[in-house]
Amino acid sequence: METPVYSGTLGFLQPSGRTLIEIQSDHHGISAVELERVLANWHSDPATSSLKFPKVVYSIVTQAIAGKLLSHWGFDRFEAHCDQVSKFYSDKLEVVDAAAQKHLAGLAEWNKPVAGMFLWLKLNIAIPGKEEEADSSALISTRAVQKGVLAVPGCAFLPNAGKSAYVRTSFSLIDADSADEGFARLASVIREARVEAGLE
Repeated sequence: METPVYSGTLGFLQPSGRTLIEIQSDHHGISAVELERVLANWHSDPATSSLKFPKVVYSIVTQAIAGKLLSHWGFDRFEAHCDQVSKFYSDKLEVVDAAAQKHLAGLAEWNKPVAGMFLWLKLNIAIPGKEEEADSSALISTRAVQKGVLAVPGCAFLPNAGKSAYVRTSFSLIDADSADEGFARLASVIREARVEAGLE
């Protein structure tokens, strides 16, 4: 398993009875040297010697397609493509963050991501002293959907489907107008919930 992992991943996997082996990563991702070391010592390492040797296999068709594409493009064109994709998501993030600032300030908290295509929000729906009971699930799955907002409640990412005030929004396919309208609608849903909870 690559280190670090998404929050909640370990708690989700541990009940499955799987043995988790940590593979160190660096700023490029999983360390090939560390993976090679773990696999080379698999049968002699006490932590892994009793375990079945893992199948580290990926789709041959996918590998063949990627190999042909990289051969055709070359490293410089591949790097240019990665830069283009990075800029695409960076531009989308700026649009979404601006819309969130405009509509959700005081209603939610978030940290602007440095990579990826998701903006995680912590909805300010908790009653003081009962923060652990705050749950975005019904709010997002019912009310937000009724108002045309699609997001994923944070409980979907917890191993035991516990309560969570967090919500994951995606900005991979959204334009500026949709982001503005979506966060305006979400703000309306949050305000309604806050009024019902006596927070406003």
